[in-house]
Amino acid sequence: MEHDTWEGTFTLFFEKANELINEDTFGLSDPYVAFTVESNDTPLFEGRTFTVNDNLNPVWKVAFTRKLKGHGSIKINMDVWDEDVGDPDFLGKLVYEFQPKNGEEHLTIPLTDKGGGKKKTRNTFF
Repeated sequence: MEHDTWEGTFTLFFEKANELINEDTFGLSDPYVAFTVESNDTPLFEGRTFTVNDNLNPVWKVAFTRKLKGHGSIKINMDVWDEDVGDPDFLGKLVYEFQPKNGEEHLTIPLTDKGGGKKKTRNTFF
């Protein structure tokens, strides 16, 4: 096995977001997170949370678990969107890159590219 090659079970847990901006004219934003997990620019898996209606402080508490194999770092691209009848409105972005290691990591990270807000997530690799 190469030094930077890894294999294991990866869990990405989306807990909540706080202080998201409101992009709706009537009511509040209806946020969800769309994500892609990749290694060396190769997508490993993607998904999205469910939508929380009329809420700028959504709580998802949802986990995505996959067996992964790759080499180098893992990068998680997360975009927060406001679900609308037409096209969704962009609420923020987060890119997190790390070297996989056994254990659990809890993160609370500010969103970028759109007026602030914070998202709390955790990932586990073993």
